[in-house]
Amino acid sequence: MVFANGNVKFTGSGMQNYSRASETIPAGYRPISGNTPIHFLNVGFACLLGTAGDITMLGDPKSGYSSAQGAWVTNDAMPA
Repeated sequence: MVFANGNVKFTGSGMQNYSRASETIPAGYRPISGNTPIHFLNVGFACLLGTAGDITMLGDPKSGYSSAQGAWVTNDAMPA
C-alpha cells in the first residue's frame, strides 16, 4: 500500500486538460491499476497515475497552496 500526503505550493496556473507531467512515479511505488488519483483539495486540481509511473494532470492549480492526498496498491518490489 502506498500513501501520498503533503502540502504543495503551485507556482503557476493554467488549465492542464490531460497534459502529461515530466515527472514519473518511481518503481516500487507505482499503482496496479491506471487512472489512480491524487487529489489536491483546495485548488480543483488532480493527477492520475498510470501503471508505468506516468502522471496525467487535470484542472488548474491556480498558483495556490493545497494539501495532496492519494492511496493505492502496488505490486512492485520494495525499493532497496
